[in-house]
Amino acid sequence: MTESVVIVGGRSAAAKAARSLGFQSIVLSTPPVHPTVQKYADEAIPADFFDRWSLLSLVARWRLRPPIAAVAATEESVLPAAWLRTALRLPGLRPVGAERFRDKRHMKHWFRRNGIPCARSRRVR
Repeated sequence: MTESVVIVGGRSAAAKAARSLGFQSIVLSTPPVHPTVQKYADEAIPADFFDRWSLLSLVARWRLRPPIAAVAATEESVLPAAWLRTALRLPGLRPVGAERFRDKRHMKHWFRRNGIPCARSRRVR
């Protein structure tokens, strides 16, 4: 049986890359799923990955044959991919780390706190 990877943030290039490496690709994409994603993905699932509980409800379908990875194909899918990795007990970036990189104020706070130089910024309303 071929191992599978979940690609959050449907991109046909990511599905093609997974296939070229010998993996089955399960692509989660905001509806409607683009035709090229459907063409290259082994399974294309329309998903609202901004709704954490809706996304996590998909985990049950993979319990018998879990994927070996959950990867983000877009910046906005970094946190949802981290939620899936945690639920599926897969290695990789966890939600707390993903939030630090998605929330620029939070990220810069952690940079400064740990002595990492970063550009000055201020909040705009």
